[in-house]
Formats: sequence, C-alpha cells, structure tokens
Amino acid sequence: MSLSTDVTVGDPGHAGLHNAERTAINAKPDDFTDLGDAPSSLNGQQGKTVRVNTGETALEFVEPAAAAVRTVNVQTDDYTLVLADAAKAVEMDKATANDLTIPPNSSVAFPVGTLIPICQVGAGQTTVVAGSGVTIDSPETLLLAGQWSTVWARKRATDSWVLSGDLEASP
Repeated sequence: MSLSTDVTVGDPGHAGLHNAERTAINAKPDDFTDLGDAPSSLNGQQGKTVRVNTGETALEFVEPAAAAVRTVNVQTDDYTLVLADAAKAVEMDKATANDLTIPPNSSVAFPVGTLIPICQVGAGQTTVVAGSGVTIDSPETLLLAGQWSTVWARKRATDSWVLSGDLEASP
C-alpha cells in the first residue's frame, strides 16, 4: 500500500511542495513511499499490527495491544472501579438496582483516555455514580437503559469522565 508521491499533503508550513521536497526540509516523510526501513518480508508477522515507529521514519510490526482483548469483571452488587478495570469489561449482574462508582483520581489514577465498557447483565438497573470530586458528562442520564445495555466510560481529564452508549433518556 502506498500513497502517490504527487499528493500534496503533510506539513502545512510547506504547502505546494511535493512529498520528497518537504521530507528534505522537515526530515519527516509525508507518505508511506518515503518511509525508510520498510519491512522486507511478511514471514513470521502473522497476527501483528503495522504501525509507524515513534521517530516517524519507518514501519514496524508489533504485537496487538493486550487491551484489545478484554476479560470480563462480573459484579453482583454495588461496585467501585479499580485500576485493573482499565483493561476489562465490567458486567453488573444483580436482580435489583445497583450502583457502579467511578472513583476520584486521588483514589484510582486511571490514565487519561482510559475506556471502560460497562454492561447491565442483570435485571436491576445500573446507575453510574460520580465519586467525590468526579464529574461525569453524559448526553442523557447516568442510568443504563435496561438489561443488556452497554455504555462506555472514558476518562477525559483528571477527574472528568464522559459516559455514552445505551443510557436511559433524560426526562
């Protein structure tokens, strides 16, 4: 796969220059054909992901992120997220109403960008609750819509989260 070397993309400070000319100026390639050290063989690379290296100068094969395959953390009562949940899906399996609390950063320091799927498996409605000092922004309520509803909690700043997905509509 390659991009045409005639496409004018990349560094806007050098608009109008072709890729090779911009690469000579800013020392960074603007398309795949300008990358050096492209892997010469696909042998032994099955199941790996291709990415641009950190220096933005070559392609490399890497193992897929472990977070792409999530294990499940099943909870049968009220629950407060823990750091290990950053790589899991949390299932709330309770017959009666229950709360899932997102703790403050001072208690559990999830990295910004953490994305946690939450599924209401049981018949009891799950409410996502903000821990002390935590803000949860949502387009609707903080209530999962019903059994088998799934939402995503994403940490966007120190004590700021966004909740989206199958939520009960605001009244």
